[in-house]
Amino acid sequence: MTGDDGMTDRLPFGTWLTKSFFHGIALSLIFVGLAVGGAVLLVVLAICGAYLGVALGIILLFIVLGYLNAAVTSILWFPVAAGLKKAFFHGIALLLVCLPVTGILWVASLAVPEGAPRLAVQLFEIPAAAPVFGAIGRFVAGYWRRADESEGSSMTDALGMIPDEPPPP
Repeated sequence: MTGDDGMTDRLPFGTWLTKSFFHGIALSLIFVGLAVGGAVLLVVLAICGAYLGVALGIILLFIVLGYLNAAVTSILWFPVAAGLKKAFFHGIALLLVCLPVTGILWVASLAVPEGAPRLAVQLFEIPAAAPVFGAIGRFVAGYWRRADESEGSSMTDALGMIPDEPPPP
């Protein structure tokens, strides 16, 4: 059900929290994968073309991040429009919103006593922050929400998913 602003769905809090948690875990895994893969890619591109290679790597990082968040959002929440330019700006917006939140979490982790095992703190932070990152991912993807939700988005079409309801004749 679409809310008054057209961007929010009225879901029971438990359902919203569960979906936000899974969206946040997916984004955490995506960020880790892109950090490792992006670092390798940036090194290779920097060796090949110095500044141009680094610029292409960063652009590719934004595009992949936008596409992956659109795919996760299309699976969990609502259809998201796809396209190269849309994915690029989607990735930039998601990174710009997630960076301050990550900084806040990092500063909060500094308050943990020195003797506490770092791995235990990090294993606690990931599930604790997952609903926050899931809500951020959904919020950012809402700007690229498809107007006609009866048809699958190109994200769900690419994943081989079938929409819940067939399009009207």
